[in-house]
Amino acid sequence: MPSTRVWGNPETANVRPGVDIVGGGQCTANFLFHLDNTRYFLGAAAHCFQDDSDPTYQSCPSPGVQAPGTSVDVYGRDSENYVGTLAYSSFFTMNRDGESDPNICAANDFALVELPPDVVSTTHPSVLGFSGPTALASPDSYLVRGDRLHAYANSDLRPTWLIHGEGFASDASFTRYTADGWGIHAGVATPPLVQGDSGGPVLDASGHAVGALSVISARVGADPVETRWTNIARALWYMYVHEGWAPTLVEGGPFEA
Repeated sequence: MPSTRVWGNPETANVRPGVDIVGGGQCTANFLFHLDNTRYFLGAAAHCFQDDSDPTYQSCPSPGVQAPGTSVDVYGRDSENYVGTLAYSSFFTMNRDGESDPNICAANDFALVELPPDVVSTTHPSVLGFSGPTALASPDSYLVRGDRLHAYANSDLRPTWLIHGEGFASDASFTRYTADGWGIHAGVATPPLVQGDSGGPVLDASGHAVGALSVISARVGADPVETRWTNIARALWYMYVHEGWAPTLVEGGPFEA
């Protein structure tokens, strides 16, 4: 069900999709989710919550996975640290349940950070750089080669960035689905994405929430550069099947690419 919460002005909200989060490493939040209008979560990448992660690949089982309940630092646009809690990690669930499907192991890279009520009060679902999302994208393979994808990048590893919460919009061109639809691939993004942008949001031309940034590779096959996102709709379905619950995307208003 859609969220019925009134969110106010996004420009005055300190926590929005696209802010920095720090678990096992620094990453970027993708979208806001809710459960029964009482619990609210920022989406992320599961590999952000590994003690010894290698974000260039996923596998089952994954090493050094942090467990739900771990504290997570969420850095607001005001540079303040708002502490959340890891509520779900696909890597933790896949390890626990002995997942062996190679497609799921390769591309199911999704996590949720629960925000306490005092943080929700300064939160807005509007994605930095674009606004939206307007809806959750279909889990099925509907994108065609050449479709534009719109990402938000917010890595502190870029040396010119001095404070948390200051990122930029980045565009990419869809190339193909892989891992039986669990992975959404594109060529090089412009400006390029780097380590620390992991988990960040990607939206399609209609502002639908498509994915969470999982992998940036220098070369994959014939492609000189690859950007890979996890299919969020499938990741939420996996969570529901294996955990018995999954939250709903909170829409963030009109999309402006």
